Amino acid sequence: MRKVWFICQIDVMSEPITSTSSKPGSGGEQNVDLNPISTSHRRTQNVENVREISTSGGEVEEKPRTDSEQPERIRAVPIYRRPDLLLPCADLVNSEWRRSQAARLHSLQKSCPEFPVCLVLLQGRGETERLLGHARLSQVVGHGGSLFVESVVVSRAERGKGHGRTLMEETERYAKSRGFKRLCLTTHDKQHFYAHLGYALSMPVQNAGAMTAFVPMETLLRFSRMPSEEANAQKPARTKMEVSQGAVGAAGPILQDRPFVVVWNMPTARCHKLYNIALDLGHFDIVENRQQRFQGQKMSIFYRDRLGKYPYLSRDGSKVNGGIPQLGHLSAHLSLAVTQLSGSLQPNFTGLAVIDWEEWQPLWERNFGTKLEYRRQSKLLVRQERPDLSEWAATSLARQKFEESARKFMEETLRSALRERPKGLWGFYGFPACFNKQKRKTDQIYTGRCRSETKKQNDRLSWLWRQSTALYPSVYLPQRLAGSSDAALMVRHRLLEALRVASVWHHGNNTNHATPVLPYARLAFTHTLTLLNKTDLMHTLGESAALGAAGVVLWGELKFAKSKHQCILLRDYIHTVLGPLVQSLRSGTKHCSLQLCHGNGRCARRRPSSSMVSRGPAVTSDPDEINLLTDPSSGKPFHDHFLCQCYPGWTGQECQEKKKDENRQKSK
Repeated sequence: MRKVWFICQIDVMSEPITSTSSKPGSGGEQNVDLNPISTSHRRTQNVENVREISTSGGEVEEKPRTDSEQPERIRAVPIYRRPDLLLPCADLVNSEWRRSQAARLHSLQKSCPEFPVCLVLLQGRGETERLLGHARLSQVVGHGGSLFVESVVVSRAERGKGHGRTLMEETERYAKSRGFKRLCLTTHDKQHFYAHLGYALSMPVQNAGAMTAFVPMETLLRFSRMPSEEANAQKPARTKMEVSQGAVGAAGPILQDRPFVVVWNMPTARCHKLYNIALDLGHFDIVENRQQRFQGQKMSIFYRDRLGKYPYLSRDGSKVNGGIPQLGHLSAHLSLAVTQLSGSLQPNFTGLAVIDWEEWQPLWERNFGTKLEYRRQSKLLVRQERPDLSEWAATSLARQKFEESARKFMEETLRSALRERPKGLWGFYGFPACFNKQKRKTDQIYTGRCRSETKKQNDRLSWLWRQSTALYPSVYLPQRLAGSSDAALMVRHRLLEALRVASVWHHGNNTNHATPVLPYARLAFTHTLTLLNKTDLMHTLGESAALGAAGVVLWGELKFAKSKHQCILLRDYIHTVLGPLVQSLRSGTKHCSLQLCHGNGRCARRRPSSSMVSRGPAVTSDPDEINLLTDPSSGKPFHDHFLCQCYPGWTGQECQEKKKDENRQKSK
């Protein structure tokens, strides 16, 4: 990691960075670069070279320590994972820089995976755990690979023990784990000390601070006086989507050798069995289980009572399997889940495997409305165990315990499922969420965009994305959006958020390709049997295909086949509306893949967030693009509207080059 002082900078690389000429910054500060010296190499038995950072009134002091004083069992943890430490951490930071406790708590509560991030240095476990120090990291404007160390403080009672240096090393380790290559910090008169830590002088940079919480980085860069990495390298400008797609390849074809599939997940077998009405799904290239079974080798969905012992509160308030995750029996749940999977899925299962748990959400703040009872029960449990806690402390601890237990149930369920059926495409229905049904208060008109807070919450679920081998967001349409272009906006931004998550976090930290995204759609509007017309289908299936989703899952309840009349309606709808559109999308996406991507990639809209052509009713979004997929014979060139997302093993603007075997290259 490259380290710099402003300044100071540190590079996490394999060779040391030669210090560069310093350039004065504001207030007489200077810039520095950090060398990639590993923490183990930095330790030495020479007491003079092993030093600690301590702060006093904002200044940095050096104190020698020996190897025998090296701390044990010390770790740095993001404070958003330890809300129980907010109060003691606020007291620690306020011991150096006085602010009101409310203001300090507000600042610490802004810590999140998207930055700024507050790290706490801890020693010991359980009752022996001690808070040693705190560091705050934020982004650097125009430098995506850099982080800025805003502040570092060690508890006064813990100084002189080497914890300051350990805190800096743990901060560097955290930055490396997040993929950052440079750390920056500001110092007035301690360049010599930071040089011992591997820092070197650098050009000035601009700290984004907490501004990114409500101002996009692009806006900050526009008004920044500091040049960006791209400007320094004089790189040609590219769109946001082109940058992300260049970094991560697309998921390969799902179920069939096609870039886009439509999968049937509706219990309609009774139409043929009871009424002798055939739906002819295969004729229209719609993927189905054998005999249209709801559970099968192509598609299986597991509800709350079909996989293990999922804890939840019933409608009458009774507790099922413990009621809340904290009271659930995880080992019994996993044992039963494994037995159920073995009996329902063949060992060579390669289909879609969806877990549908909707009673509670794994993040505390997302349990609102009817789900508030999970928060109330969690606080009641804490009150029973710790009646001495204040209301704030009890709520904080309840939140921590709930989220830890919810994570264990979801994460371990996916792990067990993948151990049993490793080739299945496992994921949870409805994740990631966008919560964009309603217009945001800050918008004059409906934009469909996910709230920035929602994206931060999704980033906190990185553990879930890393265990998922497919993502299944919901794009069900409410009836009020019938024929409205707002439907396309809603679907588009739900998919863009899912595609963002899929490209950032990959199962098992696999960086070769993104996780496949297959949104769940209904043939009818939510809570009705009113079928979508072609325009509404274009807003769901068409948007999904144009944005580069691997496919769409069509879901419906038993009511779609409740009678002979309903089965006839469904058959006619498939033959006249749904089927022809699916065939057109399947053919168009394949044609685009062959023509634009040599058949080695999936086409995706070049301008994913482009605005609507018309706000009027019954007008599809970006008709030139979706119509091109449904009618590739129109003669319009694909490359004007689409770019390639290469399948695993392929690279290049048109996916024309085979990727070199990186493992083989490293072994040579």
